[in-house]
Amino acid sequence: KPSYDPHHSQQIRQNEQQEQQHFGLILDFPTVNTGNVTIRIQVFHKECPEAWKFLQWLTGNQIMECTACTIYRGEPVPSYWGSPEYPDRYFDGGRWGPPYALVQGGFVNSRLQHIERENHRPNPLKRGMVAWAGDKGIHFFMALADHPEWGNAHTVWGQVHEEDMPSLDALVQNEPLHVLEKNNPVLSNFLSPMSFQMRRLSEQEWTAHNEAGE
Repeated sequence: KPSYDPHHSQQIRQNEQQEQQHFGLILDFPTVNTGNVTIRIQVFHKECPEAWKFLQWLTGNQIMECTACTIYRGEPVPSYWGSPEYPDRYFDGGRWGPPYALVQGGFVNSRLQHIERENHRPNPLKRGMVAWAGDKGIHFFMALADHPEWGNAHTVWGQVHEEDMPSLDALVQNEPLHVLEKNNPVLSNFLSPMSFQMRRLSEQEWTAHNEAGE
């Protein structure tokens, strides 16, 4: 029969406290024209436990596993976005782009190439929400505008702090973009993809930022 190890129990309690404090993540990355950018993301760990587990693992192992993590796609919000004066479609002169009002990146790693999509699919997907891109893979996007045209197509696992949204807006305004006109659909990528580092964000940090802004 195994003997009781108080040090092991203490370590378990410390791990549990760390898990409770791990409220979200922070993305830090340099840019060509916008300066150093910091994006704070609250992760919906109860609604998206698979995404939460993956992001915890990747944050803790990023030195070995996230060397190729980048922000690579930038889609500004067009002036006609959502206008009823344009057809209700996202191509061929429609009101939903292109461009498509988002910033996209990838959690490229050597262990997992796909994260299970959970059924947390708010409709509509709103500005500031962070979601998986498509039904497979490890790529994600941060919405720069509301996206009623998508319905409930995307699993939303996070929310960008409201104070950090202007930094995302600035990316698509200031950083050089390459528009892939021959692509179907037309896409806009950053000429210089931005490698990011990840840090843990505690609930206390998130709340402190909110209180400081009041």
